Amino acid sequence: MPRPSKAAGSVALVTGANACPDVNLLVNNAGLFTNTRLVRPGDPDAARREMEVNYFGVLNMTRAFAPLLGANDGGYIVNVLSVAGAFPAPFMGGYSPAKAAALFLSSITRSELADQGTEVIALIVGSVDTRMAGHVQGRKEDPRDIVRAGLDALDRGEHVADTDFMAIDARARYARDPARYERGMTKLLKATVMDTGR
Repeated sequence: MPRPSKAAGSVALVTGANACPDVNLLVNNAGLFTNTRLVRPGDPDAARREMEVNYFGVLNMTRAFAPLLGANDGGYIVNVLSVAGAFPAPFMGGYSPAKAAALFLSSITRSELADQGTEVIALIVGSVDTRMAGHVQGRKEDPRDIVRAGLDALDRGEHVADTDFMAIDARARYARDPARYERGMTKLLKATVMDTGR
């Protein structure tokens, strides 16, 4: 019999014995970025861990809380994602595809839980001043501003919302010319120090 994953175990701790019977808002904000390449990594298991946290963590929390939200007039699910999941970001290794999977999950969840009245929003976030972005140079958003932008988007009934300048700018540049943007990402990858195990 397979062992439950670490993410599933964490979810069980949070939701044990229906400890939150009156919950009406679930915020999935966990994230893991290992800073290693995807195809030629220093740690071949890094992408699996990124998928475990960034996708399966969201899925497991959503499964655990969906019945409680349904019992409380539907409620809301906020998935804090990344601009790296809105389009391929080669310099972010396995983090980018994991966040992309969570973006698709957000849409599927919205459809599956529509009958119980649960609203689901995916927040597309750029660079935020957190521990995970400690190595990032340049402009970083205040987490409180991201929260405000997310709550405003939730009030407006948006399904997917860009929360800050980086997210808006990157998505606009990608939409205008995806091939050019990908070439820029390739250059950025070459300039980025990532763990390749060599």
